[in-house]
Amino acid sequence: MNKLFILAIFSFAFLFSTAQENDKIESVPKIITKMSIGKSFDIGSKSIRFIDILEDSRCPSDVTCVWAGQAKAKIQILENGSVIEEKIITFGASGVNPKRTTEILKTDTKTILGYNISPYPKSSNNIPKSEYTLDFILK
Repeated sequence: MNKLFILAIFSFAFLFSTAQENDKIESVPKIITKMSIGKSFDIGSKSIRFIDILEDSRCPSDVTCVWAGQAKAKIQILENGSVIEEKIITFGASGVNPKRTTEILKTDTKTILGYNISPYPKSSNNIPKSEYTLDFILK
């Protein structure tokens, strides 16, 4: 009986110590803005403006689809008020994944990444363009 008890204690200690070693803490991205269509934000002399939602074919959350779909947003990069570049950002339907972000703007000290587009579609309603927001993060 004592041998079984001691074996159980050692087994528990071994499992507990192994579980602690495998836990990795990943840094959480910092969302710097949720931007609606027509809005912009400044980063030094540059700005990012959300122009339009071009496509939202993501599979509604309450439906099973063969293809997951995607959403496309059009943005502008401005410098001192003048458009220097237009970009189309494509977001997949697999949800927010910080490892699959799109670089939007890079300065000497910061990188702005496209992170997510909201809201996620449901089959019961169409999303008005005015309700869409883009999330950007800072690295």
